[in-house]
Amino acid sequence: MESVGDARSFLSAAREVSLNKPIVVVKAGRTAAAAKAAASHTGSLTGSDEVIDAAMQRVGVLRVKTIAELFDMVAALECSGRLRGLGLR
Repeated sequence: MESVGDARSFLSAAREVSLNKPIVVVKAGRTAAAAKAAASHTGSLTGSDEVIDAAMQRVGVLRVKTIAELFDMVAALECSGRLRGLGLR
């Protein structure tokens, strides 16, 4: 994920989906250097990492830092039942 056009709509949809299916997100631009690179590549700002983190956690989105963690999370979710205590309802 590089940016969200309409944050309110995205978070509302994510909250609904996360009730039944886990959502895993890799957010680009976590550091100042990465945000600068993403902005030069896409022409958009990435937003405050702390704000994005809090919003994702609030609606039940699982956030990972790297592509490797994304694949690890998907493998773990595939092998497990419904998760509790990670923001998923």
